[in-house]
Amino acid sequence: MPSRLLIVSFSVCPAPDRHGVGLLNVLKALAGRYSVDVLTLRPASGELPFVERFMKTRMLRVPVGHGPLGEQVEAFRRAIKRQLEGEEYEVVHVRSAWGGRAVLQGVQAPMKVVYEVARSTEGEPRAADAQLAASLAEEEAECLTHADLVLVPTENARGHLLKTDPRDGRVFVVPPGVDIDHFDWEPAPSGDASHKIVYAGRISAGRGVRLLLGAVELVKQRRPIKLTLAGPVDESFQPLLDEAIARGGLGDDVELLGAIDHDDIPRVIARAAVCVAPSSPDSTDRPLAGFPTKLLEYMACRRAVVAPRRSSVQEVLADGTEGLLFTPGDQEDLARAIGRLLDDSALRDAIAEAGYQRVRDDHPASSTRRRLLEAYARLLPASEWAPPGKGATPIDALPSHPDTTTARRAIPEGLAQGERSGEIVIPPSAPIEIPVVPGEIVIEAVDFATAGEPFDTAQAFADDYRTSPEAPEADDRPVRPRKPAG
Repeated sequence: MPSRLLIVSFSVCPAPDRHGVGLLNVLKALAGRYSVDVLTLRPASGELPFVERFMKTRMLRVPVGHGPLGEQVEAFRRAIKRQLEGEEYEVVHVRSAWGGRAVLQGVQAPMKVVYEVARSTEGEPRAADAQLAASLAEEEAECLTHADLVLVPTENARGHLLKTDPRDGRVFVVPPGVDIDHFDWEPAPSGDASHKIVYAGRISAGRGVRLLLGAVELVKQRRPIKLTLAGPVDESFQPLLDEAIARGGLGDDVELLGAIDHDDIPRVIARAAVCVAPSSPDSTDRPLAGFPTKLLEYMACRRAVVAPRRSSVQEVLADGTEGLLFTPGDQEDLARAIGRLLDDSALRDAIAEAGYQRVRDDHPASSTRRRLLEAYARLLPASEWAPPGKGATPIDALPSHPDTTTARRAIPEGLAQGERSGEIVIPPSAPIEIPVVPGEIVIEAVDFATAGEPFDTAQAFADDYRTSPEAPEADDRPVRPRKPAG
């Protein structure tokens, strides 16, 4: 039997942000070799099911409500506690510190803990919430101290941890990767795109968006420029964004696309001459931080990039050849870098091509998955893996979608008179022969039966984790009944 894994991630899956993309790489690497459960967040919109078969895993989504971040974290911790009480695992993989303390308290030998240093985009405390930020730092420190395996995104992060113990064999580098072919297909846009720049990502406080708007205002003083912001805008940040656009007189020069489907991101990036990963003036160069995944996506689309001069970023691109770096928080330096690329098409093309080659050579998603499996080989026997699934016949080999499944509609042997078949009502006097196309494909939503989950289990999960204002209290029952002793 393959080893059982629980992956804990304070994030929504699937999601187009860097944490969501990183989780997909983890699932692709591990789900084919182990029996994997995944504990993630259920969006407040309710658009994703509580329980779902997703990429060969059992995805368990926890509704944490609309309240403050601290309350959401507590709801997630309770869910982890119940899951560990009700199930047995060989390894628990923690993808961000939120929830790590609950994991460490719930694991029992010989269970192992993997801590992946990757802060969730859903769980970043606001700058004003110093107490919550301190709590996150404490939880991160506990995970670093007690985990059996620590995964870091960069060599700089590994070096930082090894300063404490140079012989620490628990630390393993698994750099982020990008699905090259997902981005490397859009042709150059028709018309003149030499004045267009793009930022793709969440639009919220602490991400340097207002710094970018200020830089665009400076560039606009001497040449035409258009800025596209592609990503969801946090409700609390919307007034600040509107004010910054109005103050700079950028109303006609800024395009707000809102949330973009991940499959459409290459089309958005392809419209740009330059792509930017800004940095907030008050953000610090955290030694354990990874480089923004959006940089890899920009580079995979053959676009010149501008990024902050940080140690993690410098691991993925060389200043002046694979991108241009600016001093974090320096609006004028950012404007100079953008203007230089917009003015010099030869430099822009050379940087775009060099960055493209760098990401293909060093940061494909396949390399990330390979490194993750090498790390896991330190904890679990390499021979323990789930056998490959049975191959699909050509008529079943359709592109899969996380929310749908394909099924072949059986050819009915016959229909009783008066029954309805599709849009055809068979009158009592009509012949019983109904033309049916052999092998007709039906796309239908996944239900609990086709997903292999008994309905009562899924319903118990929904009941256990419901935290809406209408039903704020949750009991302590596990997701599934505890296995009887012996």
